[in-house]
Amino acid sequence: MAWQKRPNRLLSVDTARITGIAWGALSDQLPQTDVWELPDYDRADSLGARIATLENTLHDFIAWADIDTVVIAERFPPRTSKQMASGYGLDGAVRSQCWRDDVQLLWQPEGQVRKEILGRSRGTTRDQLKAAAVRWCEHHGIHVQTDDAADAAVLWCWTRNTLVRHRPPGIRTAPSVQESAVS
Repeated sequence: MAWQKRPNRLLSVDTARITGIAWGALSDQLPQTDVWELPDYDRADSLGARIATLENTLHDFIAWADIDTVVIAERFPPRTSKQMASGYGLDGAVRSQCWRDDVQLLWQPEGQVRKEILGRSRGTTRDQLKAAAVRWCEHHGIHVQTDDAADAAVLWCWTRNTLVRHRPPGIRTAPSVQESAVS
């Protein structure tokens, strides 16, 4: 897949009800971070409210921060059907908003990112991995509000470092419908 344009301003998104974000220019050494708290409950449809809020917030943020490239992590296999619906719904919201805003979307394997940035011996449980991401950010002077923002910062740093090295094979663009059908 040919790139639309060379990335300049990167946003990483760790999608969840509390969505962690990290952003900055590729010339920045460290990202800025924040979290977006999506609706916890809506009597009509909590997931629908979350997805719509994420799309609207992402659209506004892309314009405000002049983002041209967004990266999200591949999902670990969900444990429940509710987690699966929520995760894929939120990822789909990011994907569709990037398409609407003509922003390049990258998709990275979270396990590989964590292994390369945090190392192999940082734990295996979700809580251990989240704590390792927070410690890594603290060690590198990245202010994070939550472990969700820490995960986004780790993903941002890995992607930024990889992009600065002129897009080696480790960077993957989001699979297209045609590519998914062939697999």
